[in-house]
Amino acid sequence: MSRRSFETVEDPDWFADNYEIQAPIFVVTDVQPERRPKENDHLSFHFVTSFAQAFEQAKTAAGDKAVLAIGEASTVEAALLSGMADEMWLRVVARSTGGGTPLFGPGRPGKDFYVSAVDTTPGTVHMKLQRR
Repeated sequence: MSRRSFETVEDPDWFADNYEIQAPIFVVTDVQPERRPKENDHLSFHFVTSFAQAFEQAKTAAGDKAVLAIGEASTVEAALLSGMADEMWLRVVARSTGGGTPLFGPGRPGKDFYVSAVDTTPGTVHMKLQRR
């Protein structure tokens, strides 16, 4: 999980009892929170400084289950550049026309993936990307 995604909730203790994903969460950040968030038997927090470090630790924790990366464009880009992701599910939400970070195009890391499924709802596009 990106630091920005972690900080979207006003009170980080919210995750322990409310977050739909009850699993170890590896937050990529250079800044540790002032206080450790509440944890439970299923959800724990681990603060690491790189995507690669977070992904490797998440793979170990997940065992034979999938690893989910949560974050904005910089997280997707880190996953694409790392070469660790075989498939990605993107939920693209329109916030402003013409803004944001491009993931695809010449020299961008998304060029090694192709879109294998698309679903749309008002204001949102869901895409499944698979490595070529």
